[in-house]
Amino acid sequence: MRRVWIAMAVALSVAGAGSASLRAHDDEREGRKRKDKETAKDRKRFDKLDRNHDGVVSRVEWKGGREQFERLDRNHDGVLSWEEYARGRGHEERDERDTRDKRDERFERLDRNHDGVISRYEWDGDRETFERLDRNHDGLLSREEMRREKR
Repeated sequence: MRRVWIAMAVALSVAGAGSASLRAHDDEREGRKRKDKETAKDRKRFDKLDRNHDGVVSRVEWKGGREQFERLDRNHDGVLSWEEYARGRGHEERDERDTRDKRDERFERLDRNHDGVISRYEWDGDRETFERLDRNHDGLLSREEMRREKR
């Protein structure tokens, strides 16, 4: 009889520990879901601010104050990247692969003649942005220039 009680006590304690572990796991998962939803909302806000769809928010596109813009513009290049905006909104982590993949997708879309570079005629953004991205000033954007851009 004593063995039965001991076995039951052990089983109950293991079940309780497992239950607590599952609750902690569920809480963690809910926290991630909440954070993902907040990030998605902020991404929509960023994309709405980026009226010319060049992947950055310029001072002209920014609806907030000058001081706030300058605080968010951590590298002081005059534009806000998604990373800068997200960091300012409290999203410290950003998956660089997503950013690179988006740039690669955009590069593929813009490179209409598939010659591996984007000419000014293929570019769908403004001239100023094209010239800023064209780091070697050859009049063409390479995939690497798009990838390295620290918007």
